Amino acid sequence: MGKTSVVLRLMDSGALGIIRVKGTQDLVQIAKALYAGGLYCLEITMTTPGALRAIEDA
Repeated sequence: MGKTSVVLRLMDSGALGIIRVKGTQDLVQIAKALYAGGLYCLEITMTTPGALRAIEDA
């Protein structure tokens, strides 16, 4: 997905969910629940230990 597509998708969604948790054990389930609820644009903060690995594994 190109930069323009990302920006357009963010603008179309009207909302951005931000996930900040202390560990990754629930991160994927939280992201999937938000997505299922209609929140398609999510930010996972890099203050979450192991965030990049959890994103890769999802």
